[in-house]
Amino acid sequence: MASSPRAVGPTRLPSAAQIPPGRSLRFEITSAYPPGPARSYVQGFAPVPWLPSGWSERTVVPHDSTNAQRGWTVGPARWTQVVTDGNRRPAVDGFLGFMNLLETGSVLPSPTPIALKLSVAGETVFAETFSATLNGVDVTAAFHPGPADGASLVAYLAVGSSPLVAGKNVLITRVEGLVPGTDRRATDTDRMVFEVQP
Repeated sequence: MASSPRAVGPTRLPSAAQIPPGRSLRFEITSAYPPGPARSYVQGFAPVPWLPSGWSERTVVPHDSTNAQRGWTVGPARWTQVVTDGNRRPAVDGFLGFMNLLETGSVLPSPTPIALKLSVAGETVFAETFSATLNGVDVTAAFHPGPADGASLVAYLAVGSSPLVAGKNVLITRVEGLVPGTDRRATDTDRMVFEVQP
């Protein structure tokens, strides 16, 4: 009796991401975007089943199970929305907006990104006058410029290596600009309170 041929896929070489027991794999990501929270997927090595035409291994997301976990890690982040401008002085609030801190309070992990947008609605802002304190300590130098299509300034702070603490934190920012429709210079000062979970 003749048997029908069995479909066999092409031979797969070992994956570059396959880590032998007891070993580690190090890699770096270079991006124009600053660090922020990124979704991570980790799975114990298992052969990837053959997928329908048009799919690739990159589209397979592991399930949370005994050999796979989903979590959060640090990766390039593109901040695109201002969630609050502080709501303290309407005439100058647009000088600086917050892209990941809510006025009503936020709970963030450590390390903690703080993403800011200067000139929310096209206001004239003097970026060189920007300053920030965290829990009473000057952290202005921790803020670095972001790309044109994202946050203007981003700081990445960690508990133990910055003034950031587990629990309640108070960030105070200041920046000068021109009151819209005038040539009068003014200062936008904002106070944001947020919580950090270690």
